[in-house]
Amino acid sequence: MDETVHFLKKLIEIDTTNPPGNENKVAEFIENHALDSNLQIQKTPLLENRSNLLLEWGEGKEVDLLLSAHMDTVQTGSLDMWDTPPFDGEIINGNMYGRGTADMKSGLAAMYLALLQVLEEVQHTDKKIALALTTGEEVDCLGAKKLLGDLNWSLVKRIMIGEPTNNEIAVGHKGALWIKVESFGKTSHGSMPEHGINAIDRLHSALRDIYKTLEERKKVHDILGASTYSLNQMAGGNQPNVVPDYCEAVIDIRTVPPEDHETLFKALQTQVEEWKGVTLTVLLDRPPVFTPTDNEFVQDICNWTDSTNTRTVPYYTDGSVFNQDSRIPMIMFGPGLVEMAHQPNEFVSIDAYLQSINYYKNIIMQILDK
Repeated sequence: MDETVHFLKKLIEIDTTNPPGNENKVAEFIENHALDSNLQIQKTPLLENRSNLLLEWGEGKEVDLLLSAHMDTVQTGSLDMWDTPPFDGEIINGNMYGRGTADMKSGLAAMYLALLQVLEEVQHTDKKIALALTTGEEVDCLGAKKLLGDLNWSLVKRIMIGEPTNNEIAVGHKGALWIKVESFGKTSHGSMPEHGINAIDRLHSALRDIYKTLEERKKVHDILGASTYSLNQMAGGNQPNVVPDYCEAVIDIRTVPPEDHETLFKALQTQVEEWKGVTLTVLLDRPPVFTPTDNEFVQDICNWTDSTNTRTVPYYTDGSVFNQDSRIPMIMFGPGLVEMAHQPNEFVSIDAYLQSINYYKNIIMQILDK
């Protein structure tokens, strides 16, 4: 088996499903692998068995290119839905199967191995290249939040995130605002609802007003597309013969510029003020990020990868934490298929993975020559 393919297989064999994460296992594996290289290695413990890993190379004060990847994966779901064990990294018909193959251990491995290949050819540089491996992206972006405070971001000139894009150049993604809506009522016997306050009915009425505001505030961006919203969770009631005194729902709102999340949340709060016993809470707040297609970094990547088109991605990334205002030119570029992310029988094409190593290596070399 090719060494680069074997390296990815070893990463897939490490279970970093989140929760609980256990990303320190990947951090230690790569740290030990990199000990004989000229990389500067900094591991930052966060929680038990959870760490960030920062690898740096070069003498520059500015970070000419920050490569970014997360070490955690989503959970496997029912194993009955998998045709192969999710942590074996089995190869079938040119594809490697397993949790994290697409999202995003293939991108992580390719970035790391490309950097090592550059080090074999270049002994010294007055530039600086960094690879940041983060914890917790799939749940709360724990590692990205820590990295936000650990790095001097004013010195970071370019960012590339190895999320799955099928080796296509993605220049941005929508923001995400998750809002929990809670309704409080009063219980009574189901045969005498007039003695209670039905929390489910109250929530239903409040949601109508929330939807009205969301429709009125819909935005359309020429690249990122239209804002969206979806009611994705709801729970309430204890048994059929009791009027419910509590109900909750979670709305997933995906935003595009120029929407401001704080202003949007205040508008929703104002909309439900008339509904006593209804409260709103922000569960997750990630702004949209976008780099214009005529940006020099985007144009360089197009030239260096022989690409003519750019795209966006539907998911959010760690970039919405450490590049919230899109000040730093940033792209997403990785070998996986987004359609495979979070799916049973997740896979990555071996050819796409190997190709991405060559792409990353060439991009780093071109940055060194600028």
